[in-house]
Amino acid sequence: MLVATFTFAQTLTFTATVSGANEVPAIGSTGSADVTSTYVDATGMITITATYSGLSSGLTMAHLHVVPAGANGPVIVNLMTTTVHAVV
Repeated sequence: MLVATFTFAQTLTFTATVSGANEVPAIGSTGSADVTSTYVDATGMITITATYSGLSSGLTMAHLHVVPAGANGPVIVNLMTTTVHAVV
């Protein structure tokens, strides 16, 4: 008897550009960010990379919401710790 198990791992990648126009209501901020997230189902690992620019001060918060476009929704994941690491 031959028994074989197959595993089909998937890697899912999502990209987004965020700006003050995405806020509800929209704000006139010059800040924006390009965000890429990757999920690997074989490991359950999520990697999030963000590149931001145009902020009038240092980065103070980063988090994810779950909500349809055009509405406000709750924060589901806080991406910041008490220490901010910046690469210049």
